[in-house]
Amino acid sequence: MNRVDYSKLESELKSDYLYVKGDYFIQNGQLDDANRTLDLFWELDPYDCRYNLLVAQLSFQEGNLDDARIYSKKAIEYDTQREVTEQALKLLAQID
Repeated sequence: MNRVDYSKLESELKSDYLYVKGDYFIQNGQLDDANRTLDLFWELDPYDCRYNLLVAQLSFQEGNLDDARIYSKKAIEYDTQREVTEQALKLLAQID
């Protein structure tokens, strides 16, 4: 499999790529890699609901429940297409 050249991706594809990559790192406990990926995602679009969900999930993994709660709510607020609302609500239920 060839590596993805991030710099050559269009903006929408960059956000898709960063979401999948960030989710992979979080699910596999690679939290430092997830943080670096989310830094790139933030530079691209801090209002992307998927970015906010990943920050919430990462914060939860790190034990920062206040940030997990804040970013879960942001994910829901920014999710006009209901892409991540269900996941964010489930995370909120685990926090509260």
